[in-house]
Amino acid sequence: MPGTGSSTPSPPPSTSRSPAVASGPALRAPVRLHQFDRTTFDLGRGLLDVGARRPIGIYSAERSIIDAVRLRHHQGSDIAWEALRRWLGKPRRSPAKLIELARQLPRAEPALRQALEVLL
Repeated sequence: MPGTGSSTPSPPPSTSRSPAVASGPALRAPVRLHQFDRTTFDLGRGLLDVGARRPIGIYSAERSIIDAVRLRHHQGSDIAWEALRRWLGKPRRSPAKLIELARQLPRAEPALRQALEVLL
């Protein structure tokens, strides 16, 4: 290419892959990344063996609901409340366990407690 000192043209931007940087991995699909505090990262998180070399980390239904509540201003509150409604309809659910986990995560307990009072 003229002026660059390279005779090999670069691939078009739509097919090139940039290396992962400190702010996150290189992704091809539209996604939104959220960085959680190290002190709360493992709360409600377990490992799932998927038959690969390593198990993958996966959050419990309770943690996922709490994160939906915490991120409702980004994703929409309808997602959080629908997830909560569905969870409440499942057997062996424990609203007390949900509140206890929410107590350990920032900004989750008040909104979650208010929604539970309405739904229960």
